[in-house]
Amino acid sequence: MTLKTLHFPDLGTEDASVIEVKVLPGQYLQPEQTVMVLESAKATMEIPAPLAGQVVEVLAVLGQSVRSGDPMVRVEVAEMSNSGLDLETVLEQATQKLASLEAKADIQAERILTAPELGSEDAHVLELLVQPGQMIAAEQSIMVLESAKATMEVPSTMTGTVIRWLVQVGDAVASGQRLLVLHSKADEKGLALPQPEPILPSPEKELPSSSLQQAPVLTRLQVSGPHAGPAVRRMARELGVDLARVDGHGPHQRIVKEDLQSYVRQQLQQAPMASLVAGPAARSCADQEAALRRLGEIESLPFSRIQRYSAQHLAHASAEVVPVTQFDLADITDLEAFRLQEKSSLKAQGVNLTLLAFLVRACTHVLQRYPRFNSELRADGEGILLKHWIHIGVAVDTEGGLVVPVLRDCDRRGISDIARRLGEVSAAARDQRLRPEDMTGGCFTISSLGGIGGTAFTPVVNWPQVAILGVSRASLQPVWDGEGFRPRLMLPLSLTYDHRVIDGALAARFTTALAEVLGDVRRLLL
Repeated sequence: MTLKTLHFPDLGTEDASVIEVKVLPGQYLQPEQTVMVLESAKATMEIPAPLAGQVVEVLAVLGQSVRSGDPMVRVEVAEMSNSGLDLETVLEQATQKLASLEAKADIQAERILTAPELGSEDAHVLELLVQPGQMIAAEQSIMVLESAKATMEVPSTMTGTVIRWLVQVGDAVASGQRLLVLHSKADEKGLALPQPEPILPSPEKELPSSSLQQAPVLTRLQVSGPHAGPAVRRMARELGVDLARVDGHGPHQRIVKEDLQSYVRQQLQQAPMASLVAGPAARSCADQEAALRRLGEIESLPFSRIQRYSAQHLAHASAEVVPVTQFDLADITDLEAFRLQEKSSLKAQGVNLTLLAFLVRACTHVLQRYPRFNSELRADGEGILLKHWIHIGVAVDTEGGLVVPVLRDCDRRGISDIARRLGEVSAAARDQRLRPEDMTGGCFTISSLGGIGGTAFTPVVNWPQVAILGVSRASLQPVWDGEGFRPRLMLPLSLTYDHRVIDGALAARFTTALAEVLGDVRRLLL
C-alpha cells in the first residue's frame, strides 16, 4: 500500500470555495467518484477522484478557498494485483481489518463535536477558542456562540486533539450541527463519527477486477442543513432570509440565486407589511449613503445581533397586535417607605430590594384576578388560550441591546425571592450569560424606565403576549385627600394591550387594581 496526495485539477479560475465535502477518512474511493464540490464566482463544479483508494485524510475543509494544484485528500492506494479477488472476499477482509482496529483499547478515533440545544433560534460563531493540533479536555470551552438573545460558551464533551474546525467565525450554527473534528480515545465519552451510508453496486453491473481490489465499497456523505453556496448564503444574510425555508431547484436540490429571489418576491406579495419593514434593507445602501454624503459627513454603525433581532421582532409585533395604551398613576408613598425600611436588612443577605420586585409581585396578583391578560390569541383568531402559569418577563438594558429574561412561577415566589432572582438575571443579561431558555415562555412583560426618566410612554406588546406594562419615573405630586393637598409619590403606569383580546374597560380595571395593590401592599396577603 502506498500513500498518495490528490490535488485539485486545473479549475480555470484563480480560486474557488469548497461548498461540499463528499468523503470521510476511512472511506473507499472509486475512480471518477466526486470528492468535493467547489463554487467559483461563475460556476459550481464537482471534483472527481482520478484513482481508487482509501481516504486517509481530508486536506481541504468546508468553506476553504482553494486553487489549482492545492492538496485535496490523501489516499492509500493498493498495489495492482492479478489475483482477481471478488467483492465478497474484499468486503470480508475490510470487515476483519476494522474489527481488529476497534478491538485495540488505545485506538485513536475521529470524533465529532456537535452544537448543544440552542432553542428555536440559530446562533453565530463569535470566537473559536481552540486551534488544530491543540489538546483539549472534557468541559473545556471550545468556542463562543452569539444568538439574537445571548452569548454562550460551548464546552467540549470529550478529551482529545483538535484535527479541524467544521465552522468558521461568523457562520450560523443550529442545534446538533457538526462543529469540530478531534482525535479521541475510542472508549472515551463522545459521539463517534457517523458511519457513511454504503452504496453497493447493483447485481446487474459487474465491477472491473482492479476496482474490486481497490474500492470495494462506495459511500455517500449525508449533508445536513440548507444546500447552498457562499454567494447565495451571503445574499440571504443581506436580505434577512432563512435558507431553511427556501426550496432549492439546482443540482442535488441546491439553492441558487433564482430560488432565493423567487422566495423574496413571494414573501413580499404575501406580506405587504413585511415589505415595508424590509424596504430600507432592500434598496441600495450605496445610493442611500451617497445621497447623505452630499449633505455632510456620515458614519455607518451596524446593529448588534440582539438589536437586529429586536428590530425584526418589534416590526412583527406591530403588524400582529392592535395596540391601545391605558395610562394611570399609582400612589407608592407608603410602599417606598416600607421598601427603604426593609432594604438594609435584605442587603445584608445579598438581596437588592428594588421597586421592580414589588411591581412583579403586584402584577402577578392582578393577573390572577384578571386572567384574560395572561393569555394569547389563538392562531385561527377565533378565541384565546388562557395560561395557568405566571412567568413574567422583565426588560433589561444592556450594552448589546434590550433583552427580556423571564422570571418563572412568580405566583409561587415572595417579594424577597423575586428580588433575588431579579438580581441574578439582570447580572446574567449584562454579562451576556443568558441562555435561550432564560428568555422564553413569558406571559406578561414589564418595561421600567424609572431609573432613566420620563413621565409616560407607549411600550410595544411582546407578541404573542397580549399586554405589557410600562413604568416611568415616580415623582412627588400634590394630591387632594379631602382636606388639603398632600405631597405623595406617584408612579406613572402605561399599559399597552391587544385590543382584539382586551377591551378598554377591562384595561382600566387592571390598572386601577394594580394601583390599589401598589398603594397598600397588604392587599398582596388577601
